[in-house]
Amino acid sequence: DLYNDIASVYVENFVNLANDGFYTNSPWHRVIQGFVIQGGTNADGKQADQFDDVFHPNMIHDSAGILSMA
Repeated sequence: DLYNDIASVYVENFVNLANDGFYTNSPWHRVIQGFVIQGGTNADGKQADQFDDVFHPNMIHDSAGILSMA
């Protein structure tokens, strides 16, 4: 689930980046087993656009497979 109703700008951005190949050959910056994997800079070093923070109290990161953007 991408929760477009809560974070539509982020969902649209993530889907567009994925469809455009942004994450292809993207390095992982930090991997901590059982906690977090961080990445997001593509092969040519360009970073994604910046967006305002979105917080929703019902969006709890309490299980594997939860995706966040920072």
